[in-house]
Amino acid sequence: MVRIPSMRTLTAGLQIDGPTARIIREILQGKLDPCEVSPAAKAYRDACYHPPDRYMLKLYACNEILGSHGVEYVKPGRGNRSPGFEYLNMGDTYTTTLVRIDGGGYRITDWGSIVERGNYE
Repeated sequence: MVRIPSMRTLTAGLQIDGPTARIIREILQGKLDPCEVSPAAKAYRDACYHPPDRYMLKLYACNEILGSHGVEYVKPGRGNRSPGFEYLNMGDTYTTTLVRIDGGGYRITDWGSIVERGNYE
């Protein structure tokens, strides 16, 4: 089962209102189709030659809803404690954002702290 942040974590961590947090949570849970909620997710899907991974469509939809600056990736570092992850670029390394850890679900944190704790290059 994929870990998904609670409503409380979404609203407090991302500083968003309840209805917005509910939409994001339902996208991450798979209850809402990202391409039906977000024109950006639909455009991304339509631009791909092969169907993109579902999690990428979810991230593109959340990126549009939150008004962030794109979906970015940090490759795995050395060791088990340094997984690869995607995050929504909020404009600052230490601004709280939505992060998808490879194989580990979603977190609300800043991506700079993850890189500092791990063995990333």
